[in-house]
Amino acid sequence: MMKSFSFFLILSLLFFHFLNAQNIDSLKNILTQTDNDSEKVEIYILLGQSLEDKNINEANLYYNKALQLAKQTNDSLLYAKALFNFAIGQDIVENFSIAKKLYFEAARI
Repeated sequence: MMKSFSFFLILSLLFFHFLNAQNIDSLKNILTQTDNDSEKVEIYILLGQSLEDKNINEANLYYNKALQLAKQTNDSLLYAKALFNFAIGQDIVENFSIAKKLYFEAARI
């Protein structure tokens, strides 16, 4: 019984890893095909979220891109979402003072 559970767990983890890798590639592909800045911000955020567990530094690069582009869209809700996600990324790398500032800025919007 325990062997079959272990096998199922390993198989599930491999499957989710494969799906996540495909997800990242698909998001990058969509990113190159859209000219809509709001869509790009959403994709940057999704890329960051997909990479948080694997490569937080790369995730933070995407969060930063989302933040910079969201600022240009003048969409306050999208900007707050980008701020919040970038704050999470900063929290993970233990840049707590930056994360706190970003959280508060997002909350004010």
